[in-house]
Amino acid sequence: MGLDAVEIVMSVEETFGIEISNADAESLQTPRQLIEFICQYVKASDDVSICISQRSFHRVRSSAIVSTGISRNVIKLGTRLSDIFEKPGRREKWKRFCDHLGVDG
Repeated sequence: MGLDAVEIVMSVEETFGIEISNADAESLQTPRQLIEFICQYVKASDDVSICISQRSFHRVRSSAIVSTGISRNVIKLGTRLSDIFEKPGRREKWKRFCDHLGVDG
């Protein structure tokens, strides 16, 4: 796992107060996989009209669009994170992404 992936995992752990094992981190390759993993460990709201995974995806996609300039229709649930945060400039894009989400990155 590369340094960028480690930073993503650490940021998710800190933001959601969860711990992600190295084996689990290696298997998380898409926004859908990351959101589903988070949802397993974060208590959902009692309001059943709110879909936490849908809200999470839209928030992640919006921040990715703003921080990378990538087209909205490119980011799907199965899109690899490495395709969204391409080199060069990955670190700067990731920082803008985290800033837009309001999380430490």
